[in-house]
Amino acid sequence: MDDEKARKMFQAYLDNAEAKSGKTLPKMHAMLKKSGLKAHVELRDFAKREFGIGHGHAQAVVMRYLKPEFRTPEETRKPRPVVAKAKKPAAKKYVLGAANRTSTRPLQAVQKSRPTSGR
Repeated sequence: MDDEKARKMFQAYLDNAEAKSGKTLPKMHAMLKKSGLKAHVELRDFAKREFGIGHGHAQAVVMRYLKPEFRTPEETRKPRPVVAKAKKPAAKKYVLGAANRTSTRPLQAVQKSRPTSGR
């Protein structure tokens, strides 16, 4: 599905939420802001309770409220800063055993168990 089609489908979902609640999206967003709630779950439950809409429609309304990428250009606000993800630790290296089977012992354990030459 291309981005334009997905955007239109999401907008249709929001239009249905407006029709079911009898409130416009800006009015719902103003009520969410006035509630003072911050967490997505709290806002979603508030929307379900106050606007009389189902779980999915409340989810869509709150997503549009919280996330700038789900907004139309008229509704955009300052984007949130992107936080860099932490790097995963490197995997341990394993030594190949006889007949190219993978050993279950890490490389460090193999190096410690090898006898040193007495020359």
